[in-house]
Amino acid sequence: MILFFSLIFSSFDRSIDPSELAGFTVTNAGCCGVGRNNGQVTCLPYQAPCANRDQHIFWDAFHPSEAANIIVGRRSYRAQSPNDVYPMDISTLASI
Repeated sequence: MILFFSLIFSSFDRSIDPSELAGFTVTNAGCCGVGRNNGQVTCLPYQAPCANRDQHIFWDAFHPSEAANIIVGRRSYRAQSPNDVYPMDISTLASI
């Protein structure tokens, strides 16, 4: 889990290629949550999510969206930066 969270924060902080974020138009609010910016409480049962969920970086107060997780997954498998994973990415580990 630590790997996952550190990858998310480093990816969305400074090491991610801006072209990877080009499709995200909502960077300051969750898609399905409650409270300020849909980000104070996680998505509740029977709550309707936003219609443009592929444009959100965050799903709710705690979770990246599916679109953001795809970026994280790709970078976990094949690191593009030393900040992505340590000590090796999944493709390197699988080849051992």
